[in-house]
Amino acid sequence: MAEGFTWAVAAPGTRHWPDGSDFLDVTLSAVGDEERAGYIERLEAFVEEHRDRLEELLRAYGPGSRPASHGRYALVGQPETLVILEWMEAVPFLLRGRWEVWS
Repeated sequence: MAEGFTWAVAAPGTRHWPDGSDFLDVTLSAVGDEERAGYIERLEAFVEEHRDRLEELLRAYGPGSRPASHGRYALVGQPETLVILEWMEAVPFLLRGRWEVWS
């Protein structure tokens, strides 16, 4: 679903970061079973609310930017990053706790 947003500049199945799945798995593990039914709508609302900020982030650090040309910020513009950003905004401490469990 995250690949359908304009944020996901990479073609489906293509990632600039070789193994973004760990990030996506950790982030999505924070979505409780009771929240899964409405998560797509929540992510859509996040994109609409923060579209300007997301577009600026993509321009500044995404593919084609100066930092990206040096291999930095490889996740910017990837679908999993949109999910991570939404969780960082909505429940940052829950996401951090999930990451610490996986580490």
